[in-house]
Amino acid sequence: MKINFAGELLEREFKKQEWLVDRLLGPSKRISLLAGRPRAGKSTLAWQLSVAVAGGRDFLGRSTKRSPVLFWNRESTDRQINGLLKQFGYDKLSDEQIAVVTPSPANNNPEGLKAALTKLPGTGLLVIENLSRVLRVRDLNDNTEVGEQFEILMSALNKFLDHTSVLAIHQLKKRQSEFALDGILGATDIAAQCDGAWVISRVSDEDQRRTFMAEVREGDSIPLSATRFELPVGLILGLPVDEARKQKTLETQNRVRLDVLTFFAKNSGATLDECFAEVSGKRDVVRKVFKQACLDGVIKKTSGTGAKGNPFRYGSVEVPTEERIAA
Repeated sequence: MKINFAGELLEREFKKQEWLVDRLLGPSKRISLLAGRPRAGKSTLAWQLSVAVAGGRDFLGRSTKRSPVLFWNRESTDRQINGLLKQFGYDKLSDEQIAVVTPSPANNNPEGLKAALTKLPGTGLLVIENLSRVLRVRDLNDNTEVGEQFEILMSALNKFLDHTSVLAIHQLKKRQSEFALDGILGATDIAAQCDGAWVISRVSDEDQRRTFMAEVREGDSIPLSATRFELPVGLILGLPVDEARKQKTLETQNRVRLDVLTFFAKNSGATLDECFAEVSGKRDVVRKVFKQACLDGVIKKTSGTGAKGNPFRYGSVEVPTEERIAA
């Protein structure tokens, strides 16, 4: 049993955290997960990472430390890997080595990983495809069994973890969860045992675009973000989803505001109901924009009492321009 006292820990100087991918993935006593449902793009993203690290090129907008890679492959054919290497621009002459190990069923376990890393001692990135097959648990939902198998895995990897970053590919549950990390397949101990959890998802069955997020214990997490795919880079992060929604809402409000002001400028003395009939958009949005325009003084009441049969009528002070509204 090891006992540390707070005062002693406070006085100790610790080695600064090194990063393979800046503030996202680095050597650690824990592994990181890349999770997603089938055909979400997990393996493709893992190969994008591998080629980026081998060449010291940016990954998801973050710098990488140029390093040799070991890809523990259990799903992709040689033909598919050939295509992925070409797709992401791997250069065998100038990039670091990427060792692709396809283990036999008997060697697809922690001891097999240990043997491969022993033969390739300079490995900076280990990608495991996929975690559940390496752990070999009978019941992936059994926290006790998962915890025991994780201890075996980490014991096998232990002597390499001071210089090797480990990313393991894993599945998400079929059923959508409110929080992405709650959707990681199997026992809660899987996510608990990991340093970081990356999640890639399709927007929907009909919408093939992907979203990406990452939560890390140390470094900088990535909020749920929209993405686009451009070769030879691969997946590129866009705006965080919440920010994108706010931006879309603002753009909609600006368009409706322009339409409302233009309507009253061209139809002075019109009523709000007549505006509803002419301006496209949800009625509550049109009403909100109209009220704000009145408060801003750019729409003014021209006549009417608001009584039945004598509604308020309005006019716009001037015909607006898109530039003025945006300002």
